[in-house]
Amino acid sequence: MPGDPAGPPKPAEAEERDMPTTDTSVPQDLPYALRGQRSVARIIEATLDLLRTQGPHRVTIDAVSAHSGVAKTTIYRHYQDRAEMLRAALTAAVQETAPEIPSDLPIRQQLLWMFDDTRRTVEEHAGRGMIAAVLADQDPEFTDLFREVTAAHRRTMIDVLDAAIDAEALPQGLDTDMTISTILGSYLAEVLRHGTVEEKWAERLLDTLWPDLTAK
Repeated sequence: MPGDPAGPPKPAEAEERDMPTTDTSVPQDLPYALRGQRSVARIIEATLDLLRTQGPHRVTIDAVSAHSGVAKTTIYRHYQDRAEMLRAALTAAVQETAPEIPSDLPIRQQLLWMFDDTRRTVEEHAGRGMIAAVLADQDPEFTDLFREVTAAHRRTMIDVLDAAIDAEALPQGLDTDMTISTILGSYLAEVLRHGTVEEKWAERLLDTLWPDLTAK
Protein backbone atom coordinates (compact mmCIF):
# COMPACT_ATOMS: atom_id res chain seq x y z
CA MET A 1 0.00 0.00 0.00
CA PRO A 2 1.49 3.40 -0.97
CA GLY A 3 2.71 5.39 1.97
CA ASP A 4 2.68 2.35 4.28
CA PRO A 5 5.36 3.19 6.90
CA ALA A 6 5.95 -0.50 7.60
CA GLY A 7 7.36 -1.00 4.12
CA PRO A 8 7.48 -4.34 2.26
CA PRO A 9 7.64 -7.65 4.20
CA LYS A 10 11.11 -8.61 5.40
CA PRO A 11 12.78 -11.73 4.01
CA ALA A 12 13.08 -14.66 6.43
CA GLU A 13 16.83 -14.07 6.76
CA ALA A 14 16.26 -10.48 7.85
CA GLU A 15 13.63 -11.54 10.38
CA GLU A 16 16.06 -14.05 11.90
CA ARG A 17 18.76 -11.36 12.15
CA ASP A 18 16.24 -9.16 13.96
CA MET A 19 15.47 -11.84 16.59
CA PRO A 20 16.39 -10.71 20.11
CA THR A 21 19.76 -11.94 21.31
CA THR A 22 18.98 -11.44 24.99
CA ASP A 23 17.24 -14.10 27.05
CA THR A 24 13.79 -12.87 27.96
CA SER A 25 13.43 -15.67 30.51
CA VAL A 26 16.40 -14.78 32.72
CA PRO A 27 16.72 -11.51 34.68
CA GLN A 28 19.70 -9.63 33.31
CA ASP A 29 20.70 -8.20 36.70
CA LEU A 30 21.71 -11.67 37.96
CA PRO A 31 25.42 -12.59 38.10
CA TYR A 32 26.64 -14.03 34.80
CA ALA A 33 27.26 -17.54 36.17
CA LEU A 34 23.78 -17.74 37.67
CA ARG A 35 22.20 -16.48 34.45
CA GLY A 36 24.04 -19.25 32.64
CA GLN A 37 22.73 -21.91 35.03
CA ARG A 38 19.16 -20.71 34.63
CA SER A 39 19.49 -20.58 30.86
CA VAL A 40 20.79 -24.15 30.77
CA ALA A 41 17.94 -25.32 33.00
CA ARG A 42 15.37 -23.76 30.68
CA ILE A 43 17.06 -25.20 27.59
CA ILE A 44 17.06 -28.69 29.12
CA GLU A 45 13.45 -28.37 30.26
CA ALA A 46 12.28 -27.17 26.85
CA THR A 47 14.23 -29.88 25.00
CA LEU A 48 12.75 -32.65 27.15
CA ASP A 49 9.25 -31.21 26.88
CA LEU A 50 9.47 -31.13 23.08
CA LEU A 51 10.88 -34.66 23.02
CA ARG A 52 8.06 -36.01 25.18
CA THR A 53 5.21 -34.22 23.47
CA GLN A 54 6.28 -33.90 19.83
CA GLY A 55 9.17 -36.32 19.29
CA PRO A 56 12.82 -35.74 18.37
CA HIS A 57 12.12 -34.62 14.80
CA ARG A 58 10.57 -31.46 16.26
CA VAL A 59 13.57 -30.64 18.44
CA THR A 60 15.67 -28.01 16.71
CA ILE A 61 17.68 -25.09 18.01
CA ASP A 62 14.96 -22.76 16.70
CA ALA A 63 12.17 -24.74 18.39
CA VAL A 64 13.98 -24.93 21.73
CA SER A 65 14.72 -21.21 21.60
CA ALA A 66 11.05 -20.41 20.96
CA HIS A 67 9.83 -22.88 23.60
CA SER A 68 12.25 -21.77 26.32
CA GLY A 69 12.54 -18.06 25.63
CA VAL A 70 16.33 -18.47 25.56
CA ALA A 71 18.04 -16.75 22.64
CA LYS A 72 19.65 -18.93 19.98
CA THR A 73 22.98 -17.20 20.56
CA THR A 74 22.85 -18.28 24.21
CA ILE A 75 22.01 -21.87 23.28
CA TYR A 76 25.02 -21.98 20.98
CA ARG A 77 27.22 -20.65 23.78
CA HIS A 78 26.31 -23.72 25.82
CA TYR A 79 26.04 -26.36 23.08
CA GLN A 80 27.95 -26.72 19.85
CA ASP A 81 25.02 -28.21 17.96
CA ARG A 82 21.68 -30.00 18.24
CA ALA A 83 23.28 -33.36 19.07
CA GLU A 84 25.17 -31.93 22.03
CA MET A 85 21.99 -30.26 23.30
CA LEU A 86 20.05 -33.54 22.98
CA ARG A 87 22.77 -35.48 24.80
CA ALA A 88 22.73 -32.98 27.67
CA ALA A 89 18.94 -33.18 27.98
CA LEU A 90 18.86 -36.99 27.90
CA THR A 91 21.71 -37.22 30.41
CA ALA A 92 19.84 -34.90 32.77
CA ALA A 93 16.68 -37.00 32.46
CA VAL A 94 18.53 -40.27 33.10
CA GLN A 95 20.38 -38.86 36.11
CA GLU A 96 17.07 -37.65 37.51
CA THR A 97 15.52 -41.11 37.15
CA ALA A 98 18.54 -43.29 37.93
CA PRO A 99 17.19 -46.16 40.03
CA GLU A 100 18.36 -46.41 43.61
CA ILE A 101 16.93 -49.79 44.49
CA PRO A 102 17.08 -50.43 48.26
CA SER A 103 19.53 -53.32 48.66
CA ASP A 104 18.14 -54.32 52.05
CA LEU A 105 14.78 -55.37 50.58
CA PRO A 106 14.03 -59.03 49.78
CA ILE A 107 14.65 -59.78 46.11
CA ARG A 108 10.93 -59.96 45.30
CA GLN A 109 10.42 -56.41 46.62
CA GLN A 110 13.52 -55.23 44.77
CA LEU A 111 12.13 -56.62 41.52
CA LEU A 112 8.74 -55.05 42.15
CA TRP A 113 10.47 -51.73 42.78
CA MET A 114 12.42 -52.17 39.53
CA PHE A 115 9.26 -52.89 37.52
CA ASP A 116 7.53 -49.82 38.96
CA ASP A 117 10.60 -47.72 38.23
CA THR A 118 10.47 -48.81 34.59
CA ARG A 119 6.90 -47.60 34.38
CA ARG A 120 7.70 -44.27 36.06
CA THR A 121 10.68 -43.69 33.79
CA VAL A 122 8.66 -44.22 30.61
CA GLU A 123 5.54 -42.33 31.68
CA GLU A 124 6.98 -39.42 33.66
CA HIS A 125 10.38 -38.81 32.12
CA ALA A 126 10.89 -40.40 28.71
CA GLY A 127 7.31 -40.02 27.53
CA ARG A 128 5.61 -42.28 25.02
CA GLY A 129 6.41 -39.92 22.17
CA MET A 130 10.12 -40.36 22.81
CA ILE A 131 9.83 -44.15 23.07
CA ALA A 132 7.73 -44.35 19.89
CA ALA A 133 10.33 -42.30 18.02
CA VAL A 134 13.08 -44.70 19.10
CA LEU A 135 11.06 -47.76 18.10
CA ALA A 136 10.32 -46.26 14.68
CA ASP A 137 13.86 -44.88 14.38
CA GLN A 138 12.39 -41.57 13.21
CA ASP A 139 15.64 -39.76 13.96
CA PRO A 140 18.70 -42.08 13.81
CA GLU A 141 20.93 -39.51 15.49
CA PHE A 142 18.54 -39.27 18.43
CA THR A 143 18.07 -43.06 18.59
CA ASP A 144 21.83 -43.58 18.94
CA LEU A 145 22.04 -40.90 21.63
CA PHE A 146 19.08 -42.37 23.52
CA ARG A 147 20.61 -45.85 23.60
CA GLU A 148 24.00 -44.47 24.59
CA VAL A 149 22.69 -42.36 27.46
CA THR A 150 20.21 -44.93 28.83
CA ALA A 151 22.79 -47.75 28.85
CA ALA A 152 23.87 -46.80 32.39
CA HIS A 153 20.27 -47.03 33.62
CA ARG A 154 19.97 -50.52 32.15
CA ARG A 155 23.34 -51.49 33.64
CA THR A 156 22.13 -50.56 37.13
CA MET A 157 19.13 -52.85 36.78
CA ILE A 158 21.30 -55.72 35.55
CA ASP A 159 23.65 -55.20 38.51
CA VAL A 160 20.71 -55.74 40.88
CA LEU A 161 19.92 -59.05 39.20
CA ASP A 162 23.58 -60.10 39.22
CA ALA A 163 23.84 -59.35 42.94
CA ALA A 164 20.76 -61.48 43.60
CA ILE A 165 22.28 -64.32 41.58
CA ASP A 166 25.50 -64.10 43.60
CA ALA A 167 23.43 -64.21 46.80
CA GLU A 168 21.61 -67.30 45.42
CA ALA A 169 18.28 -65.46 45.57
CA LEU A 170 17.96 -65.96 41.81
CA PRO A 171 19.14 -68.98 39.80
CA GLN A 172 22.57 -69.24 38.23
CA GLY A 173 22.44 -68.88 34.47
CA LEU A 174 19.56 -66.38 34.52
CA ASP A 175 19.67 -64.28 31.35
CA THR A 176 19.68 -60.86 33.01
CA ASP A 177 19.74 -58.90 29.76
CA MET A 178 16.66 -60.72 28.46
CA THR A 179 14.94 -60.25 31.82
CA ILE A 180 15.30 -56.47 31.51
CA SER A 181 14.04 -56.60 27.92
CA THR A 182 11.04 -58.64 29.07
CA ILE A 183 10.12 -55.97 31.62
CA LEU A 184 10.19 -53.18 29.04
CA GLY A 185 8.53 -55.36 26.39
CA SER A 186 5.66 -56.17 28.73
CA TYR A 187 5.07 -52.49 29.40
CA LEU A 188 5.07 -51.59 25.70
CA ALA A 189 2.73 -54.50 24.89
CA GLU A 190 0.21 -53.24 27.46
CA VAL A 191 0.29 -49.78 25.90
CA LEU A 192 -0.20 -51.19 22.39
CA ARG A 193 -3.07 -53.46 23.44
CA HIS A 194 -4.95 -51.21 25.86
CA GLY A 195 -3.64 -47.69 25.35
CA THR A 196 -2.67 -47.54 29.02
CA VAL A 197 -1.00 -49.62 31.71
CA GLU A 198 -3.07 -50.61 34.71
CA GLU A 199 -1.93 -49.76 38.21
CA LYS A 200 -1.21 -53.38 39.16
CA TRP A 201 0.84 -54.14 36.04
CA ALA A 202 4.09 -54.54 37.99
CA GLU A 203 2.56 -57.03 40.43
CA ARG A 204 0.96 -59.07 37.64
CA LEU A 205 4.22 -59.17 35.70
CA LEU A 206 6.18 -60.27 38.74
CA ASP A 207 3.63 -62.98 39.58
CA THR A 208 3.99 -64.28 36.01
CA LEU A 209 7.79 -64.27 35.99
CA TRP A 210 8.41 -65.31 39.59
CA PRO A 211 8.27 -69.13 39.11
CA ASP A 212 10.92 -68.97 36.36
CA LEU A 213 13.01 -66.35 38.17
CA THR A 214 13.24 -68.51 41.27
CA ALA A 215 13.52 -71.93 39.61
CA LYS A 216 16.64 -73.75 40.80
